[in-house]
Amino acid sequence: MMQIPAKPIQVFYSYAHKDEIFRRELEKHLSNLRQQGFIQEWHDRMIVAGTDWAFDIDTHLNSSSLILLLISPDFMESDYCLSIEMTRAMELHKAGEAYVIPILLRPVDWEGAPFARLQVLPSGARPITIWEDLDQAFLNVSRGIRQVIEQLRSGDFARFADVSQDITRLPGEQTSDFISLENYLKPSRLRFPTEDDFEHDLIYVPEKQRIELLHMLHEKRRVLLTGSQAAGKTVLAIALAKQLQEQNTYKVAYKDAEKAREGEGRRWYQLMRTHDRKGVLYLIDNCHLAPEEVNEFCQQWEEQPPEYTQCLLISRAHAGEEEEAWGTYHYFEACGDATIETRSEEVYRGMLEKYAIYYQRQHPDRYASFTENEAKLLKKQHAHNLVLSKSRLEAWSELGGRLSEVKQEAVYTVMIKRYCARWKEALPKLCALRQYEIRAHNFFVESHLSRQEVQQLQEERLLMGATAQNYGMLYDLAFHPEEARELFEAYIYYRYGRVTGKHLRNSTLEALRAYLETSPLNYMEVYIRLAQQKQKRMLERLLKDAHLQECAARQFETGNLIDAISYLFRLAKIDSVRAHALLSRLIEDIGIRDLCSRIIEYPFQEIALLLQNLQQIDDEVARQAVTGLKLEQCIKHIEEQNIQSFFQLVQVLNTILPVQGRALLLSVPIKTLLTHITASNFHFVIEQLRGSEYPPAQLKQLVELLQVDTLIEQYEHMQRAHLAHFYRMVHLCKGIAPAQAKMLLERIPLELLAQRASASNLNLVWQIVDIMRELALPQTYREHFIELLGIEWLIQKAEKENLQHLYWILHSFQRVSPAMRNKLLEALSPAGLATLCLAKEASIGMVGQFNKVSNKLFRQQFLGQFTPEDMATIFNRSSLGAIGSFLKPRYFYFRWSYQLFHDRFLKDHFQTESLEEIGKFLARIKQISEVGEDLVYNAVSLLAEVDLVERVASTDLKQFALLLYNSSDVAHKTYLFQLLDPLLHPDAMHAALQKSELSGIQMLIHNVASIDSTPDRRYLQAIQGGLRTVDLRERIIHADLVTKTTFLTNVATHIDAGLAQEYRQFIDSLECTI
Repeated sequence: MMQIPAKPIQVFYSYAHKDEIFRRELEKHLSNLRQQGFIQEWHDRMIVAGTDWAFDIDTHLNSSSLILLLISPDFMESDYCLSIEMTRAMELHKAGEAYVIPILLRPVDWEGAPFARLQVLPSGARPITIWEDLDQAFLNVSRGIRQVIEQLRSGDFARFADVSQDITRLPGEQTSDFISLENYLKPSRLRFPTEDDFEHDLIYVPEKQRIELLHMLHEKRRVLLTGSQAAGKTVLAIALAKQLQEQNTYKVAYKDAEKAREGEGRRWYQLMRTHDRKGVLYLIDNCHLAPEEVNEFCQQWEEQPPEYTQCLLISRAHAGEEEEAWGTYHYFEACGDATIETRSEEVYRGMLEKYAIYYQRQHPDRYASFTENEAKLLKKQHAHNLVLSKSRLEAWSELGGRLSEVKQEAVYTVMIKRYCARWKEALPKLCALRQYEIRAHNFFVESHLSRQEVQQLQEERLLMGATAQNYGMLYDLAFHPEEARELFEAYIYYRYGRVTGKHLRNSTLEALRAYLETSPLNYMEVYIRLAQQKQKRMLERLLKDAHLQECAARQFETGNLIDAISYLFRLAKIDSVRAHALLSRLIEDIGIRDLCSRIIEYPFQEIALLLQNLQQIDDEVARQAVTGLKLEQCIKHIEEQNIQSFFQLVQVLNTILPVQGRALLLSVPIKTLLTHITASNFHFVIEQLRGSEYPPAQLKQLVELLQVDTLIEQYEHMQRAHLAHFYRMVHLCKGIAPAQAKMLLERIPLELLAQRASASNLNLVWQIVDIMRELALPQTYREHFIELLGIEWLIQKAEKENLQHLYWILHSFQRVSPAMRNKLLEALSPAGLATLCLAKEASIGMVGQFNKVSNKLFRQQFLGQFTPEDMATIFNRSSLGAIGSFLKPRYFYFRWSYQLFHDRFLKDHFQTESLEEIGKFLARIKQISEVGEDLVYNAVSLLAEVDLVERVASTDLKQFALLLYNSSDVAHKTYLFQLLDPLLHPDAMHAALQKSELSGIQMLIHNVASIDSTPDRRYLQAIQGGLRTVDLRERIIHADLVTKTTFLTNVATHIDAGLAQEYRQFIDSLECTI
């Protein structure tokens, strides 16, 4: 791949004019760097006369990568140098956007200055003027600058940042909370992906997912990547992180949340705040296995998100099966507007193709090409589980031939040879646990498994142990749960010669029962994991087992009380009598007083869950427990726990025994509540207090004591701080302490308020204006707010008296006053507006815009004025894409209108509109529930009769490829072949290829390959013929790496391996010329 020479580093001189002679001398010594094209300098003597000098300085300062501060007494005395240029330079340095080098020109006291923490030049912090040889001093400076320039050009920015470099741990600590991406990617036979997998080009990431994830990370900074087990979530995250690290010089750290300890969530947040700068990304994997820690982390992030650091949470889809206290905060809710789902169905084919290419490259005659495989069979074997897919690929690597012909028995055979034959006794039992992500207790491992096999597994790092709070040492296999499940199946195959559902269920139950019979301290983990993975039948059979009930009961008195109550809660769902009996035995053994003393030792959230479960088992026992709680002990711990969990406990207490809930709430000092209230949780806390009948006088006192400036600052930095959030704060304050509400509005910068308002809905803007009036803020204040929103500009645009400007008048009034908007709509009347639309020949897009600025009743009456004939006519003067957008949510209301349009006009639109508009239309009507596919089928039947040759010839092939994609799984093959007809016209094919980017060409090849089932693959042959006639070298040079790779893959797989090799040789030749 061609490497474009790095652009010159932009250098900015910040200096006092009395030091100009030194600046000129330094420029001389940097002339070699300048002539080599390494730097491009700027200073204020380059300002052109008559221009805005302050603007020029600010522009060049903000766009420079290296800022040189020429320090002297005059520099330190200059307000502009010190207060403006240096202050901004340090902000850019801290953010990682530029690097600052202080250069000492003349002796001056600079101790304690903002730049004092940075590495200064010349070496030894000796000012230039006290050197005996000034040239030697400047040479020392220029060499120091050259080192920085070389590092900047190589991308190693972080070396010069004034923050701790190891982002995996807190400064001053020896142990790391995370591991670096480099460590994660070290070779390992059980981890995927590794560096070797990237080097062998075995990682496939759908371009759409990659772009979507990059965009959301940039916009939201904290993103949740979710999906089913073995859907490729971690691979996607690691691939993206590696790209950011290599192409954007990111630092990346990884954490497997499965190994998280209690309370780590706060440490993760503290770590990210400490290393808060641009170009830092944290990955937290397996979040579903440590929801409490991830919830705690997200709560901290919500209240005060880092300014620059990005975080990608990786989690299995939320099953909603975990036990949670009422009102529990969950990270899925926190990331509701920043969640991306990945599906194995979108990944498997690309992954298989990469492996096929890799294997064939090594042994061309041993492996059949990917296209020789049965596509449907491959989909059935690989599309739903990428881990199992990888196991089948490993078997294929040994067997050769066609991948689709690799039988499951062959996969088992390979696993038996590799694992089961060596560890016949210990490994199957551990796999039975690992497949459900259950850890094995130390007592079980050391007393019930072969010591020799355990030792061998540990030596090969297949079995690892870690101490868990309340449970001691727990062991876990290094296999992915899905791989462990397949290994367990291989063991059954090894044992019985076949694998049936009955064999699998019975063997799994046997293994889990054997584990539970040893009374492991983490017995509850078995039941929780089975519930999370919806193994209902297996869970019920284990819970109903009388012997296992006794094994669990033996743990009650000395074990974890939360586990005991959780077990009884689950047992009560299937055998309430037995659950009551075991609970009674527990109370008899330890007494209600001891039960209460043990409950109060837990964090609030766990107390809430425990009491909630206890109430579900026996309401009377729950009331006794709540009565016996020493609430004063709760108060002692409130300052060290989050306020949400405290109110969860209050809610549960109110449900069981309201007097205790109220007593707990009233015993909390107002001062303590104040320390917990932030802009993020303000609404939650106040509503909780009001809902718990907190005394109005105390509530007013609490609100009056809030620090308004602090709340505003927190609101400004909140990640999801919409205008609605601020409005709720003001509205709540207004109802309790109006003076505080007024102060919130007076103190918040109007620019910030207008910024948030512009991103909000119009109703909220009106509510803010109205509450300003109610709180008697000056009219000028309200007018200034409206001016910042740009209403006047909208009104001016609306005065041009056409439909678009009428819409803007309504839109503007909706911002200022919904009442004014309604008056205008009333004056127009639904019939009058409809008549105007017909007279002005409005498009369907314009009709849709009027819907946006009218109330529900008006909108219904307005649309009801149009007859089917009217709407068909409006459709006819609209673009196909706009018609599709309008119909998608309201097709059934206008189905007769659409039918008229279809019969009279649709084919004419197909004759004239662009491929892009046709593609949009098909994509949007396809999404109409129930009838979407039928609508596309009927539309394509018309489209197949239309000559598309000229439009294909004059358009980037991407649009034609997308059109085929939206038609391929709905339309009949006959119609699809008719759509493909333009490809058989050599001149059109040639012209289209000339106009197309590489991405569009590869997309067309891929989509045509999925359609072309002709014996001679004539449509793909036509593309091949076209490719032979065009020169793609320039487009290959400018294409990114992913596009080049995908293009080569599609050409090699579907067109001609020889042609793909020619393109590859050209790419290789480019790299050789660098």
